[in-house]
Amino acid sequence: MAAPVMADWRAALPEVRGRIGFDVPLGPVTWFRVGGPAEVMLRPADIEDLSRFLAALAPEVPVLPIGAASNLIVRDGGIAGVVVRLVRGFADIEVLPDGIVAGAAALDATIAEHAAAAGLTGLEFLSGIPGSLGGAVAMNAGA
Repeated sequence: MAAPVMADWRAALPEVRGRIGFDVPLGPVTWFRVGGPAEVMLRPADIEDLSRFLAALAPEVPVLPIGAASNLIVRDGGIAGVVVRLVRGFADIEVLPDGIVAGAAALDATIAEHAAAAGLTGLEFLSGIPGSLGGAVAMNAGA
């Protein structure tokens, strides 16, 4: 496990409606099934939960969003600080007459399927990209 950033910061974590875990093995959540633990793993319930948590977190504590972890290899020593994994409340997909609104945790292939079913074009490339929309945006997928 990587050394913590500051002593006792974990004891000062704010309350959340989602889930917080300590020393959570990341191997089971990555697509490559390898890697050490997250010092702290946050799975926020929704955007308000995430916002409150991040606003209350000490600024020197590192934060790493991991999305679907499809393009992530974690070192055996793990990740210091807070790993944020967006789940249920961030995976909604809404099809509108002229586009799609999708959460960062929505899977790329699922977004492409919704677009195709609605007769919307331009998102076909997402069907071949593993992972979530948040990761696709962060990694500039399809460019």
